[in-house]
Amino acid sequence: MPAAAASSPAGRTRPRTVAPPPARRVPTGGLLLLVMLLVAAGDAGGWALGRGADLVRGLWPTPQPPLAADKVAPPQPIDLTGPAQGCPAPSLGLGLATNVVSIDPGQYVTFDATVTNIGRRPCLVDAGDASRQIEILDSAGAVVWTTAHCGGAARELLLGPGDTDQRAIRWNGRVSAPGACGAGQPVLGPGEYTVRIAIAGQPDAVSDSVPLTVVAPPPPPAPEGQETPVEEDLPEVEVPDVLKPDPPVTGDDTPPEPEG
Repeated sequence: MPAAAASSPAGRTRPRTVAPPPARRVPTGGLLLLVMLLVAAGDAGGWALGRGADLVRGLWPTPQPPLAADKVAPPQPIDLTGPAQGCPAPSLGLGLATNVVSIDPGQYVTFDATVTNIGRRPCLVDAGDASRQIEILDSAGAVVWTTAHCGGAARELLLGPGDTDQRAIRWNGRVSAPGACGAGQPVLGPGEYTVRIAIAGQPDAVSDSVPLTVVAPPPPPAPEGQETPVEEDLPEVEVPDVLKPDPPVTGDDTPPEPEG
């Protein structure tokens, strides 16, 4: 039988003290093996993850590196305090327009010429007919008419950026020569021509060419009441028979008697 609990002096029962169970001991060799297995599993997982990343990187296209934008230097400041200079060819915009593209010989034509400052600073340009030349060229490139032959006073213009000078020039349909471009000149004959604007002394200051055709005139009609001669067949000419030869001559001078 179990032993009775000891009584305290006050007559109450004293609780029994229970000892804790002994702690379990894990073998040292097993713990070391477990750690080694975990390390090996981590290495294998890391290797597999790295191989997967390499595979994906090989299949994915390599992005092209962005091209670096070229650095553009800021434009130089413009000094507007000095005297104006002549307009260089790159600063001139030349335009030419006409109201017709096909004319009869001797027909008058009006050309609309424009000169524009497309540069960044004001500049001077001579827009007179002798300097701002309108030229008509034939199919071989030879000038057959130009305002430079007609002379004219200079027109010095100060054009600011974007300013335009516009002039209308009338051509009389004739060829020109130095100092001669009036009514006494020959009429420009039929053919294919081009018209353009050029600035004297600046070979690069030339506008686009505009085509111009001078058509051949129709043949003149026949005078009224006069018929056009029609070629007729000539009558046959009768050819005479060949003459017979004379009869032979006898000893006497008496001509032979004609036969019965």
